[in-house]
Amino acid sequence: MTDIDATQPLPEGAAPPVSPPAASPSPDFQNINFNGTGKEFFGIWISNLFLSIITLGIYSTWAKVRRMKYFYNNTFIEDFSLNYHATGMQLLKGRIVAIVILVVYSIITTMIPITAILFSLAFLVAAPWIINRSLRFSARMTSWRNVRLNWHGTYLRSLVYFLLAPMISVLSLGLLVPWVARNYYRYYAEGHSFGVERFVTNTKLSDYYKGFFVGAVLPAIVAFALWLGLSTIQNPYAMQGPYGNPMQYQLIPICLVVFFFLTQIIYGAICRNILLRNMTLGTAAEFNSTMKPFQWLWIELSNAFAIVFSLGLLIPWAMVRRYKYLSDNTSINLKDSATFVDEQTAAMGAFGEEFADLDGIEIGI
Repeated sequence: MTDIDATQPLPEGAAPPVSPPAASPSPDFQNINFNGTGKEFFGIWISNLFLSIITLGIYSTWAKVRRMKYFYNNTFIEDFSLNYHATGMQLLKGRIVAIVILVVYSIITTMIPITAILFSLAFLVAAPWIINRSLRFSARMTSWRNVRLNWHGTYLRSLVYFLLAPMISVLSLGLLVPWVARNYYRYYAEGHSFGVERFVTNTKLSDYYKGFFVGAVLPAIVAFALWLGLSTIQNPYAMQGPYGNPMQYQLIPICLVVFFFLTQIIYGAICRNILLRNMTLGTAAEFNSTMKPFQWLWIELSNAFAIVFSLGLLIPWAMVRRYKYLSDNTSINLKDSATFVDEQTAAMGAFGEEFADLDGIEIGI
């Protein structure tokens, strides 16, 4: 596969990639353009799958690099593409370490079962460090016009916002979900920088509570209607007891899963809109997101059905469709981008390059 040089503009006379326009808040905002196609990506995906199988999974790290390069090299901001710098060997090193740890864990816990508790505690202690290393690696492998992203998260904050806060939201029976969401998204955004310039957010907690009300009402109605419908069609004469049909209670976990699944998709889109509409990169850039939560829900559900009924063959189409929708509904207002990029490039020269060869933790927006 030939990589596109992300540091050079398109050749003279060549048309920039075009995507269906999404609504922008002002003429100064430009949509992120993604010009990849499901048909084109299918060739990469099927060859990656074949090579990963015949190499017993060893090629899978090179497969990920090919996949990431395809999506990044076809993502354009102001006619310059993103670039992905990781290599298959870098990812393979991290994967080998993970496999060795899992093998050691399996052997020791099989011989001495009680050590499983100690390993679990050790993993919880190490998890924030692992997450930070992974996020830093992913950021440092991403660049635009030769300026790279970076991650500045700390152990304690990652422990609180990525691990403890979600537990708190569950224990609060959902009442603190908006508070957790605001802090999670804010920490994730402000923990990143482009060059030496940090991202800044100014979101209101009230917006997250309003969004949660919208994002939870429909799923609650759907889950209740599902429970009521399934309960009604049960045989009224089977397993009757003094408290009604026991099958009604057995359906509750299923309906709760449906509720949480739908809420996660809808509320996730709402949170992304809130974050990007209130995020800046110093004084150099403003962002906007125009995702429609219920349209996003349709894309996610229809993608899932398409993948299942095609026995996985439509995975490339679904991935491109999903990524393209996110790109078409994300816009940036860059102010004097050439000067800003030059300043970041000069400032980054004092840093040197240190990469944490650890990848695989999927945390994002």
